[in-house]
Amino acid sequence: MAESNPDRNRLKPAHPRKWLWRLIAIGLASVVLIYFVPFIIAKTPLLDWAVRKGLSDLHGTVQISDASLGWFSPVELRGVAVREDDGQTVAEIGAVRSDRTLLSLMLDSTNVGDWKIDNAIVHLTWRGKSSNIEAVFDKYFYGPSTPTETGTAYRMHAPAAKAIVTDADTGRKWTVEPVDLTVAAQRDRRQPLSIVARGPVTEPKEHGVLALDIGISRTTPSTPFGVTTKVEAERGPLAAVNALVRRFQTGVHVDGKVSGSVDVKYVEEKQESVQVSGQAQASDFSLDAPQYLDETLIIKNLRLPLNLEFEGDRLKVASLNLQTDIGDASASGEFDLSKGISSALQRAGSKISVDVDLAGLAKLLPRTLHFRNDVRLTSGRLHAIVASTADANGVLWDGRITTSDLQGLRGNQVISWKQPLTVTLAARAKADSLPEIERLQCVSDFLQANVRQRGNNEYVLTATCEMSKLRQQLAQFVDVEGWLPDGQATATCTATRTGDRSFKIEGDAKVQQLQLRSASKRQWTEPEVVLKWAALVEPGRNGLQEARAGAVTFQAGPVWIWASLHEPMPLAADRFKAHAKVRIHGELARWRTIAGVWLHEAEEWPVSGVGEISGRIRFEAGDVEFHDLKAEYANFRLAKFGLNIAEPKATFLASGRRDAKSGRFQLLDASLTCPTLTVSMPAASFGFDSKGNLEASGKGSIRGDVAKLERWFRTGNEASQLAGTFSGSWQAFPAGGATNFSVDATAGIVSASNPPSRESKATFSLAGSFDAPKDSLRFEKAVVDAAGLRLQTSGAITALATRPVIQLRGQLDYDWEKLEPQIRSLIGPTTKIAGRGSRPIRLDGTLAAPIQLTGELGAGWDSLQAFGCNVGPVQLDLQFTGKAVEIKPIQTTLNQGRAYAAPAIRLDPSPSELSIAKGSGVQRAKLTQAMCDELLGYAAPALARSTDADGEVTVYFSGGRVPLDHPEKADAAGQIILHSVRIAATSPMLRLLSTVLQTPASVALQKEAVVNFRVADGRVYHDKLELVFPGLTIKMSGSVGFDGTLNLMIETPMPPRWLPNVPWKDTLAKQPIKIPLRGTLSKPQLDEEAIRKHLADITRDAARGAASDALRKEVEKGFEKLFPPKK
Repeated sequence: MAESNPDRNRLKPAHPRKWLWRLIAIGLASVVLIYFVPFIIAKTPLLDWAVRKGLSDLHGTVQISDASLGWFSPVELRGVAVREDDGQTVAEIGAVRSDRTLLSLMLDSTNVGDWKIDNAIVHLTWRGKSSNIEAVFDKYFYGPSTPTETGTAYRMHAPAAKAIVTDADTGRKWTVEPVDLTVAAQRDRRQPLSIVARGPVTEPKEHGVLALDIGISRTTPSTPFGVTTKVEAERGPLAAVNALVRRFQTGVHVDGKVSGSVDVKYVEEKQESVQVSGQAQASDFSLDAPQYLDETLIIKNLRLPLNLEFEGDRLKVASLNLQTDIGDASASGEFDLSKGISSALQRAGSKISVDVDLAGLAKLLPRTLHFRNDVRLTSGRLHAIVASTADANGVLWDGRITTSDLQGLRGNQVISWKQPLTVTLAARAKADSLPEIERLQCVSDFLQANVRQRGNNEYVLTATCEMSKLRQQLAQFVDVEGWLPDGQATATCTATRTGDRSFKIEGDAKVQQLQLRSASKRQWTEPEVVLKWAALVEPGRNGLQEARAGAVTFQAGPVWIWASLHEPMPLAADRFKAHAKVRIHGELARWRTIAGVWLHEAEEWPVSGVGEISGRIRFEAGDVEFHDLKAEYANFRLAKFGLNIAEPKATFLASGRRDAKSGRFQLLDASLTCPTLTVSMPAASFGFDSKGNLEASGKGSIRGDVAKLERWFRTGNEASQLAGTFSGSWQAFPAGGATNFSVDATAGIVSASNPPSRESKATFSLAGSFDAPKDSLRFEKAVVDAAGLRLQTSGAITALATRPVIQLRGQLDYDWEKLEPQIRSLIGPTTKIAGRGSRPIRLDGTLAAPIQLTGELGAGWDSLQAFGCNVGPVQLDLQFTGKAVEIKPIQTTLNQGRAYAAPAIRLDPSPSELSIAKGSGVQRAKLTQAMCDELLGYAAPALARSTDADGEVTVYFSGGRVPLDHPEKADAAGQIILHSVRIAATSPMLRLLSTVLQTPASVALQKEAVVNFRVADGRVYHDKLELVFPGLTIKMSGSVGFDGTLNLMIETPMPPRWLPNVPWKDTLAKQPIKIPLRGTLSKPQLDEEAIRKHLADITRDAARGAASDALRKEVEKGFEKLFPPKK
């Protein structure tokens, strides 16, 4: 038996067939896996990943509910939804099937082939100047392309789709169903994306059929966006084109049913280009343009064949013929809207014709044309034609305007105006020169105008307008208030040739006895208004004519405006620029009257002052610059927003510019200076964003005088109780569509008392934002911090432009002892107050009438000494309950007596006022000298200025009200009871009465003296206050003003020492005497003449004949001892 070799067996290789089978198995598994990859993708989240990867050019999302994918079968997608980034649906598709297999699509991705779409719903939404389709597919329009290849990249066909077109700006919606929709794209993406659709409009039902053929293209983000559109309609919805109208003019809306075919080509370049050709007919056409029309223009039938092109500001009209129920209009030619009238006049081949039925137009636009409500125009026509032709001498313009007889009815009265106006004009336009008027004829009963040549080099234009006659004729038909004045107008303009293409132009226009009234009956009248002008026109260095020098003056009575060129001004509209010195002089109140005829808001600004505005203004390419602007006014007055500004001099300085492109104003080195404050603005700017919202930025400083600023918040001329200075800084800047602002200020305040109090520091800090789109003002913080007082709040005011709503939260911390110096300056030098506390602040509600506020506010003290009164602890709790403020009834002590008050505040209806409830008052309070002087002396003037008063007082109010904006107009009534009051006759009034009545200087009142009082019209009235002198009792009635003035009547029996020793002495003793008392509480005066007359009447009644004369002489002797005759 042979022996085996183990090493040999170990080196023998494995069977090769095993590895072969393994490779075959792996290959078969890979083939199977690859074969099932489409199925795996279709049934797993890989499908969403593949869709996102393949459609990465889209601004949006695509979701697919189910798919059938196979390498050798057509692709089918089901439940497809295309949405914008914000989730809004663009398209919903039931199923999409391709005509190519998945394998062929993978091998040639540039040719996607034809796709059939079933059960598709397309949502086209217009927003502003764009649409959801453009937003989603915008990136696709300039995606990668293969310019060298031709052919179709894909074609999608939906034979029975549904389209829902929505105008988000107006809320209008249209449904087109079934619509035959085809979308096709070329391999070269520079070629247009084609969209063809046709179908009936099913909602609203009254509309017909629409057909669209749209091509959209863009190569790169920097290349123009282009749209070519062919629209065919049969009674289609005209309102659907409003989205396209908005691209060129916002605020304009059209509606109606349209038929016809129109081709539109739109290219979004630096200057947008639009070409429109075709013919359209509209029925029930309506045009809503609030910027131009006061009502909607409605035309039953309209026909418009047109062929025109817009390119930026250039309009090329091959033909345009508008035919309507009320007239026709046609135009042809080329017009450059940016270069103004001078450039347009130099183009030949232009023609414009208008023929309008004025009666029909007045019926459609009565408010726009200011027709009276009771007027119906029955006939009248306007025909105008103007055309330009070229010849060897330039461009000749011929024109004629004719208005035929106007007739109508005003109520039942026939009104008419025969041949209102016929004008014929021939003028020649030459390049780089002023137009030459060859013929001007005007036939009218109110206007005469003509041009005549005087000598070889002088032309004179004269015109006379009887505006009163024009107003009288027009007033039969239309409302002329506010725009057509009364008066006699004349104008003269002389042009003198001073050389080749050089002219001197001067002239004036005058209106005599001008009267202009607004619809709200505001009126501006002037004996004479004069406008004068003069200019020297010569060729400039570039050959264009320019005004080398010139000036214009407008004068209306005491106010005037003057402007003079600071440098030569080119006369070509496309090169227009001007730099002028300007002065505006006169009374601000007079300018306010003039402006108020057109702007009723001007009347709401009660401003006055004398001075002028001066500076230099430059216009160029739409930009406006102003240099060294100075507004300086003396005796400046403004009463607005609760302020009473009165400054002997106010000056505003600034330079800056307005940028035409951005529309922003920039201020440099601006400042406002007056004796009260100085505000500086080194740099500031403001403007409006694309949505018309205000944007402002800037910073500056403020400083001023506290006492003078306090007077801004006072209604009278009383002296300020504070003194000191303040300073601070402010800034504003835009942030997130809003304008943030902050103010920080510090004040050093002292009282104006004698001696003055120590200076106390107060700081003010405010930070917030103004959000114009949301119409809100937010306060992140508002803090006032001073010795003894800290107020910190935050909140917002919304709906500023309509009905402001406030929401305020905060806290009030106070310490009356630290605030005592300021309280003394407001109330009196002897005031003492103690107490401290912390109270929350909450306020919510509307600030406009009717006011509705809810919230809480409060404060209190432990003790108060003022006006001779010692008041015990008080807590003021205010609850805002909508239209009122409820105050918790107050019960405390006052001079050892009891005090009770139940006040309340009414916020709405305006004006707001404090009410005093019946029963409020004081019970048996001890009298003090200060109480008599500062409080009771107005209702019981005998107590005022007395050095010795003893007793008690009770005061009852039967009710009262105090307007918060005018406390001096308070109206209240009540009763004062003086308990056992005795006073010494030491006051000026009692000393005077004691002297006149010749009684000892001692006065008493009844034990329970009752005095009725009434507060009204800034005075305190009282009735029959009885004063008991030794041997004599007098009665006092009348009033004392808040200013201390007296209007009193003293009623007394004939004083014993006045009685003469005559037989009729007893009879005279029974006669009452009335003594008028005038002057003030500090310096009362008797009305001597009234007393003499009264005594004469008494003596005449007491005796007759000679006896009367004897008695009168005796009485006068005694009277002259008291009141010696004045030397």
